[in-house]
Amino acid sequence: MEIEAAHYATAGAQANLSPEDIAAQGQFVIAQKTLMEKVRETKATGRVVISLLPSAVLRDASLDMVLENGDSLYVPKSSSTVNVLGAVYNPNALIFEESRPELSYYLKKTGGPTENAEADKMYVVRADGTVLAKAEKGWFNTSWSDEEKRWEFGSSFEDLRLYPGDTILVPQKIIKPSFMKDVKDITTILYQIAVGAGVVIAAFN
Repeated sequence: MEIEAAHYATAGAQANLSPEDIAAQGQFVIAQKTLMEKVRETKATGRVVISLLPSAVLRDASLDMVLENGDSLYVPKSSSTVNVLGAVYNPNALIFEESRPELSYYLKKTGGPTENAEADKMYVVRADGTVLAKAEKGWFNTSWSDEEKRWEFGSSFEDLRLYPGDTILVPQKIIKPSFMKDVKDITTILYQIAVGAGVVIAAFN
């Protein structure tokens, strides 16, 4: 973000921009710097997610971790919801239905992506922290399935199987400074993006 802010400031000084573009770009840089200061105040939790299996299975396995002094082990309750956040009409936590595990079902229940959504860049964060992005789909909707251990052809990202505790995130389009003449409150846009990220962080802590 610091590099991006410096880039816009330099580009604004060198480019032949209109007074409206210069003012909008200046507000954008100020808003970014304000957001960066807030991010710096956030403390890392040092959380590590593991699959807690029966001791007979976990012993000597790759997930068999050694605890050290000061470590704490937290076993959360089983989740029963799927979170849908970001640029959808009604961001919400929805009850997971075993008979309807597909992503499209939960996306539709929130109204779907808004006009300002980057629908092609949506992604899913599993309860264990694993991220699956729509952009990973290759030509003809081909992708590798870690769950099935095989290549899948023809299935869309919207057909992805979800599990309780999963979160669907639909990013919002970032308006570049040169197109911000009609935007009155740039800080609000960045704040909403930061709040969306904060909600996800809070959901997994």
